[in-house]
Formats: sequence, C-alpha cells, structure tokens
Amino acid sequence: MARGLGLVLILAALGLGLLDWRESGGQLSTLHLRSIGTLWAEMNPASLSDARAWVEAMFPDWLWDPAITTALLIPLAPLLLGLGLMMVIRRKRRRRRYR
Repeated sequence: MARGLGLVLILAALGLGLLDWRESGGQLSTLHLRSIGTLWAEMNPASLSDARAWVEAMFPDWLWDPAITTALLIPLAPLLLGLGLMMVIRRKRRRRRYR
C-alpha cells in the first residue's frame, strides 16, 4: 500500500513539475516551482488565513513567522518526489520464522 501511495506522490510531483514548467513558458532558466503556501493560497485562501489566526492565537509568536512560513516556502514538486521515492524504495523488513 505504501508503494502505491509513493507512486501516486511521484506522479503528482511530475504533474506539478510539468505544470510549473509549462507556466514558465517551457524555459528551464525561468522555471519557478510552486511552493506549498502558494498552492494552498490558490486553492483555499480563507483556510490559510484561518490557520494563521489559529496558530497565532494558540502557540507562541515565533511559530508562525519564522517556522511555518519557512515550511510553506518549500517547493512542492521536489518534496512530493522525494517523499514518493522514499516510499517506493523503502525496504520491507521480513519476519523470520522461528521454530
């Protein structure tokens, strides 16, 4: 099951990377990869602002501004590709039968 999810993540990463490449006019020199925060803001900006308000109300001030905003700047396609590859490549431990 983990390998199937890994393949889905790899396909999503390739699709996002292709979309980002296409939006940059097909030029690798001007390629701008979409970040987690950008995609979240494009899909549902109200939930992003709600999440920010909740984090700022419930946790210390430093958590949103340097920590979460830095995480939201991570490019999404390479992140999904890395996670997918780790899930596909990971080795499954085999149980030894003891008699």
